[in-house]
Amino acid sequence: MPKTHLNKEQLVADYYESKKYESEVTAEIRQTLKAEANFANGYLEPWEEELVFSPVKESHRSEKRKAKPDARTSAHARGLLVSSSHHADIRQAQRSITEKEKQYAIKYGKVIRSAESITYVTDTMTLVTSHDGHAITVINNTANAKHDITLNVSDREKYLLDEVEKNNDSAMCELAELYSNEILGRRNVQKAYSLFLRAAELNNGHAMIMLAEMFEKGEFGKLDYEQAMYWYEKGAQRGNKIGLYMMAQHLLCKYVSSNDDMVDGVSKTLVRQRIKEYLDFAARKGGSSSIWLKALILEKGYFGEKKLDMAIELYRTAAEAGHETSIGSMQRLFLEGAITAEQLEIVLDRASEVVATKNSNVAVNIGSQQIYGLLGNNPQRGFMMLERAAANNNIKAMFKLAELYRNGIGCEIDLEASKYWGDKAEQSALEAGSNGNVKALWQLAHAYLRGELGDIRLERAEELFVNLVKNGAPTFMMLELGKLYIEGSFGDRDPLLGRVWIAKAIAILEEKARDGEITAINQLITVYLDKNLGFKDYKLAIAWLKVLATKADVVTLSRISTLLGDIYSNPKRDEFNFVEASSWYKKAAKNESSSAAVKELNEELYRNRFKIKNKKEICNLLLDEGEFRVKQMIDTIPSEPPEVLFRNGEESKDINLHLAAHNFRESAEAGYTKSHLELAKLFASGQLGERVRPVAMLFYKRAAKRGNVEAMQKLVSHYAAGDLSEANKVKAEKWAFRGSMVSDAKRV
Repeated sequence: MPKTHLNKEQLVADYYESKKYESEVTAEIRQTLKAEANFANGYLEPWEEELVFSPVKESHRSEKRKAKPDARTSAHARGLLVSSSHHADIRQAQRSITEKEKQYAIKYGKVIRSAESITYVTDTMTLVTSHDGHAITVINNTANAKHDITLNVSDREKYLLDEVEKNNDSAMCELAELYSNEILGRRNVQKAYSLFLRAAELNNGHAMIMLAEMFEKGEFGKLDYEQAMYWYEKGAQRGNKIGLYMMAQHLLCKYVSSNDDMVDGVSKTLVRQRIKEYLDFAARKGGSSSIWLKALILEKGYFGEKKLDMAIELYRTAAEAGHETSIGSMQRLFLEGAITAEQLEIVLDRASEVVATKNSNVAVNIGSQQIYGLLGNNPQRGFMMLERAAANNNIKAMFKLAELYRNGIGCEIDLEASKYWGDKAEQSALEAGSNGNVKALWQLAHAYLRGELGDIRLERAEELFVNLVKNGAPTFMMLELGKLYIEGSFGDRDPLLGRVWIAKAIAILEEKARDGEITAINQLITVYLDKNLGFKDYKLAIAWLKVLATKADVVTLSRISTLLGDIYSNPKRDEFNFVEASSWYKKAAKNESSSAAVKELNEELYRNRFKIKNKKEICNLLLDEGEFRVKQMIDTIPSEPPEVLFRNGEESKDINLHLAAHNFRESAEAGYTKSHLELAKLFASGQLGERVRPVAMLFYKRAAKRGNVEAMQKLVSHYAAGDLSEANKVKAEKWAFRGSMVSDAKRV
C-alpha cells in the first residue's frame, strides 16, 4: 500500500476548533505519519494499527483505490486472504489460530456484510476483513467456549498460568476473567485486576476495556468514572471496538444533554463528527453495538432529521450479525408497524443462524423466545438454536430442551428426546463439577429442585446445595440456601436453619462491605429490606444506602434517593422523618431533571450494554423459578412504568395479542406481578398458539412465587387436571397449601 500523506493543518482545521486540542492532535499526526511509514516498509508496531486504519484516513485511501484497484480484491473474491497487519498476525499467533482455520472461515463461515467490513463467523473463531481482503481482526470465538460445560476449568487455569509466565497477554485476559466470575468459586478481584493491568501494559485493548469496566462498576470500593474513561479512551486508541463504542456513547450523552452549541468548549458540529468517526471505525472492526447506535441516532434524530428507513437498514445489519439488542429493535419496529412480518422473519432467519454459530448463551435466550411465540412465528427456528447451543455443550440449552420435549412446548411431546437431553445435562454438570466448575453444580441442584430432569429430587438438591456452600461457594449461594430452607423448598420449612446460613452470609458481606465492595453492599441492603428472611432492619438498610449513594452514578443515585425517600416517608415505620424524606426526594428529582431525550437515550444505552456485558454490580436478589441471580437496579429500565405497560397490555388485548404479550412481558420483567398472571392466562387460552399453551405454567409459577393467590389456585387446578403439564398430585397439594397459608395471612 502506498504511503498516504496528510495535510496536518487541514486535519486540525477539519476536526478541532479549540486550542486545547492542538498539541494533542499534532502529536497524533506525528504518530500517524510514523506508523504509515512503518506500514509502507512492511512492518507495523502492534499499537500503530489504529493510526494507519483510522476512519479519518479512509477517505484518502478510498480515492486511491478508485484510481487503481488493489490486486487483493480479485484474490479475496476467490476466497484467498492475502494480507494481515502485523498486529493481527501477533494476535492470531497468540490465539493459536492457523491460516487453514482462516481460510475455512472465509469458505464455510457465516458471512455478515456491512458497509464497512465483512465478518466471517464459525463456532471457534471470528475473522473481520476489509472489503479488499485485508484482515482487520482475528479472534477466537470465546462466547461458545465460556459456556462450554465440558471445559475443564482447573486444567485451563494451569495452562493459562504457564502462558502468563511467557508474557502472553491474551492468556492474562482469559485467566483474569476466570478469576473475576464465580466459575471457580469465590471471585478474586485483585488477581483479576493485576492480570488485566499487566496485559494492558502490553497494549492489549481488551484488557484496557475490562479495567474500565472494573472501575465503572466500583470493584475497588467506589465508582471511578475518571479512571473508567481513561481506560476506555486507551482502548479506543488501540482500536478496540468496545472502547470506540464507549467513547462515542460518552460524547453522545454530553451532546444530547447540552442545550447550546458547545460541548465542553467544542462546537457540536465537531463533537458530532467525532462521534461518527468512533462509530464508523468500530463498525469497520465488526462492532455490532456501534452499528446499532448509529441506527438509534438516525431513528431518534439526535443529529437533526429523523431517518427511519436508514435506521431500519442499520438495525437489520446489526441484527443479522447476531446483535441481541438490534433483534429486539426489529421486533419493536414490527410491533409498531414500521416493518412487515415478512421483513422480520427474513432478519430472524439470518440472525438465528449467526447467533447459533457464535454465541450459545444468546442462542438459548433468542431461541426460547421464538419457541414460546414471543418473537417471530417459527418455533422450529428456536429449536434449531437450542440444539446448536446444546451441541456446543451449553447446559442451559440441554435443560431447556429436556423441559420443552417433556411438556410438548412448541413441539409434540417426546419423552425419549427429553430423557436424552436431561441425562446429558446431568452427566455434563457432574463432570464439570469434578473439574472445578462450581456454577455447573449449582445449575444442576436447581434442576433437581425444579424437576427439570423429569422428577423432583429434593434430597439430592439439598445435598448439592449444602456441599457447595460448605466448600467455599460465593455468598449469594449461601443466601439462597438460607432462603430455600425458610420457604420449605426441600420439604418442611426450617426457618431456624435458613437463618443460620443467612447470618453466615451477612458476616462475610459485612466485612466485604466495610472494604467498600459495592456488590456486597447491595446484597446487604436487599437482606435488610426483605421481611421474609428474618433480618429486616431499616436502620442498617438506610446506613448502607447512604454509603452506596456516595459511590453511585447519576441513574443509580436517583433510585437510591427515591428508595430512601420512601422509607423515611412511611409514618408506620420508626424511621419516619418528613424532613429527611423531603431532602431525598428533592435529590431524586434533581437527578431526574434531564430532558426526555436524555432519559430515553440513557435507557437505550443501558439496555444495550447490559445485554452484551452481563454486569452484576447493582442488585436485587431473587429471580423466577427459584433461580438466584444478582440483578442490576438499572437493568431492563422500561420505556414506561410497569403499571403503565400493564395497562397498555390490557388495552391492546382486543387489537393485537402479540403486542399485548409484549407489553405484559416488559412489565413482568420490571417486576409487576399482575403481568405474570395475565401472560399465563394468554398462553393458557391458546390464543398465542396451541403448542405454546404449556408456557402458561411458567408464568403462573412466577406470579404464585410473588404471592398471587389466583395464580396458586390455577396451578392447583392444572396440576390436578394434567391439561397443561403432566398431572402431579404432590405439586397440586403443595400449591393448595401455600395458597391457603397466604390467604390466611392476608385475612389476618
